[in-house]
Amino acid sequence: MKRQRGGGWLLQLALCLSVGVALPVAALKLAGSPLVAAVSAAPASAEDSVQIQAVASLGGAVTSVAVQGSYAYLGIGAALVVLDVSSPARPVLVGQSPPLPELVDSVTVAGDYAYVAAAKAGLRILNIADPATPTEVGFYDTPDRASHVALAGHYAYVADHNSGLRIVDVANPAAPTEVGFYKTPGFLQRVALAGDYAYAAGGNDGVYIINVANPAVPVEAGHYQTPGYAGGVALAGDYAYVAAGKGGLRILRLSDPRVPTEVGFYDGLAPGTTGGFSRMLLEATRVVLAGDYAYVATMVNSALRIINIANPAAPTEVELPVNGRVGLLYDMALAGDYAYLALGERGLRILSIAKRDASEQTGLYKVLESAQGVALAGDYAYLVGGGGLHVFDIADPAAPAEAGFCLTSKYTNGVVLAADYAYVATNSGLRIIHIANPSAPAEVGFWHAGAAVRSVAVAGDYAYVTIGDRDWSNDTYAAAVKRALTGGLYIISVADPAAPAQVGFCMPPGGAGTVAVAGEYAYVTAGWNGLRIIDVADPAAPVEVGSYDAPQAVNGVAVAGNYAYVTTRYALRIVNVADPAAPKEVGLCPLAAEAAAVALAGRYAYTVSGSLGGSPDNGLRIIDVSNPAAPTQVGIYRSFASGVGVAPSGDLVGLTGSSPALVILRLLGTK
Repeated sequence: MKRQRGGGWLLQLALCLSVGVALPVAALKLAGSPLVAAVSAAPASAEDSVQIQAVASLGGAVTSVAVQGSYAYLGIGAALVVLDVSSPARPVLVGQSPPLPELVDSVTVAGDYAYVAAAKAGLRILNIADPATPTEVGFYDTPDRASHVALAGHYAYVADHNSGLRIVDVANPAAPTEVGFYKTPGFLQRVALAGDYAYAAGGNDGVYIINVANPAVPVEAGHYQTPGYAGGVALAGDYAYVAAGKGGLRILRLSDPRVPTEVGFYDGLAPGTTGGFSRMLLEATRVVLAGDYAYVATMVNSALRIINIANPAAPTEVELPVNGRVGLLYDMALAGDYAYLALGERGLRILSIAKRDASEQTGLYKVLESAQGVALAGDYAYLVGGGGLHVFDIADPAAPAEAGFCLTSKYTNGVVLAADYAYVATNSGLRIIHIANPSAPAEVGFWHAGAAVRSVAVAGDYAYVTIGDRDWSNDTYAAAVKRALTGGLYIISVADPAAPAQVGFCMPPGGAGTVAVAGEYAYVTAGWNGLRIIDVADPAAPVEVGSYDAPQAVNGVAVAGNYAYVTTRYALRIVNVADPAAPKEVGLCPLAAEAAAVALAGRYAYTVSGSLGGSPDNGLRIIDVSNPAAPTQVGIYRSFASGVGVAPSGDLVGLTGSSPALVILRLLGTK
């Protein structure tokens, strides 16, 4: 059995700390995938290290929901979020946990505790006696990926994907201990309990029925091969109701659990259905029960389907509810006359189901699912995502609160701060927002590009903007052709923020990616065309004076003193730019994962790596660059998926990405 581990957690960062000159607030938009920035770290191995604590997270997709009493418990990104739903029409945020080491897959609540299946981080147990401060008290790191938890007595039954069913004694929530397991041939998705049996949905392998009368020695008692992908199971009386993918809803009689027998099914094509939509394939993913009805989440049209199961042998669909097409449905819970739907980036939707054929939306809790850039300044964090600039008060980093919002464009790509202004890169141009009053940010200027602004840097009275691909989303074809700008580096005068005006342009070979400005030069990444160095002493006549050709595509750049720090696929490369006409690589630090971008603070370079597949090598790496000829990796902060942005300020670091949108880290000091 796997060794038990419990208690709180701190992320260990192997960082050889020394006194250095603190740089100004950094704000960086990372190129690459806007996917997950979930928190997961291994302990530091270096003798000298700095402890990093993840103190808060903001936003993310709503992937799970459980309801107990007047509260709804949501899995949002990597946190457990508690809402007061005593008035379903007006759900109110009560509290949330610090970020967990991984994204939340499911939440199960019993009494004063929430049991969270946190993917690769296993089973996490949180005390929710005070809903305002859910606090992790213990965890058990399962061997694979915890996807669901069911409870019976003082045991938690964890569907752990490829490692099967894990049975964990949670009598002492601070010290959960595995007492037994059953390794199924297939991947377990969900589990339900009745009497001495656990019924586990095993994906393509159907439903496993496991005798758990002796939790230390669970044994398979029966099996049913579903005609589709078994993603969920619910129990009532002598019947099991299985969400079986394209096989629809399958109903099994369990009078003898060793020999489950199908007695009925509904796949959307069964005789007797009415209405065109009802005749579509069900493709069921989740199922919950209430009385004579099964509520089924489906992939087709992303709908909630309601099936009358009063006669298990002849299930029939209730006419599609008025609000049945709800979006991609990750999870759902029923309580009283309401259905609580976890809809990912669409938030939590609460439907009244008192009338089964005319459900109505009662309440909605919106979320910021992702952020494409972040900057920290003073007591505030400035995020771009969800169609605008979000300002959060982080005076108490553990309890960030939204202070202000300014609508910009549907698609944002990054943000930098200068004086009392935020400069936001969007897919249509550069937006300038006055932030002297953080609670009332207001747009004062806009430079229209008709194309995606990929990166922005500000120095003095000028904004340096790189343009990527054209954006056709808000223009007719003819208008877009006429108005969209050619890709390259644009220099914009922002001396009057209300009237930004282009003064110069340079088209580096291979296009323009990230831009950094130092002194009289702009440094522009150009992918496989390397790093281009542009003299901007005369902003009206920028001219390329040098270039650095890397062996791989250049993704990101930061500049300090006589050196440019560039990230390529698997390396940080240090380039001497004392002579801009003849840049020369002087140092290299290999990286285990593709590096998207780089930021500098003191003697350290911070690179962010991430891939769509969610490699365990993803995350933040700390590299000592005090000797440019011999850069050395001294720390790592692992995340299972890719990061998007990073902004350090004092003892805080903000990391952005998708689900959660922001994670706030605190440097605790030298160990």
